[in-house]
Amino acid sequence: MQFVASPIILKSTYAQVDSFATTQISDAIKECIEESGLEYGDFVTIKYNSNQDITAILANSLNINLFAREVASVSQVYFDEIIDKGVDIPIGTFTGLNFLAGRGAKVNFKLVPIGSILSSFKSNFTSVGINQTLHTLSIIVETTVSVIMPLTSDKITFNTEIIVCENLIVGKVPSVYLSNDMF
Repeated sequence: MQFVASPIILKSTYAQVDSFATTQISDAIKECIEESGLEYGDFVTIKYNSNQDITAILANSLNINLFAREVASVSQVYFDEIIDKGVDIPIGTFTGLNFLAGRGAKVNFKLVPIGSILSSFKSNFTSVGINQTLHTLSIIVETTVSVIMPLTSDKITFNTEIIVCENLIVGKVPSVYLSNDMF
C-alpha cells in the first residue's frame, strides 16, 4: 500500500491548525484586553455639537496601534506553542480512503512559521434601529504557517477575528419616519 499526501491529509492538517490557532489567538487577545484595561472610549472619541448631536467618531490611532502590536506579540508567544507541538495525523488518513481517515497511530508533522503574525483593526457600523447604530471594533490576526510532510509541503494562512469592543450609538428619533419599503 502506498501512502500519499492526499487532500484529506491537507484538510485534516488545516482543520487542526485552524482550531488550535483560533483558540490560542483568542486567548492571547483576551489576555491583552484584560491586562490593558482599555475600553471603547480608549479606542475612539465621540464628538458632539452644542445640541449634543454626534458629529464625529475619531479613532485613537496611537492606542489602536499599541494594542494591535501587543496582540501580535502575545499571539506569537501563544502560537509558538502550536508550532512546537506540530500536527498529529492518524496513519489511516494517509491511505486516502475516507473510512480509514482518523484511524490508527498518529504521525506528527512539523509546522514552520512563515513571516510573522499580523494584526489589524476593523471598524464596522451597523444600523440596528431608527437612529441607532452599533459600532464594532474588531481585531484581525493573520498567521501563515507551512506544514512539512514527506514528499510535499503546504502553506496555510488563516485569519482570526475577535470583537474588542462595541458601542450602541443612539441618535435623536425623528418626528417622522418613512420607510423606503413604502415606495
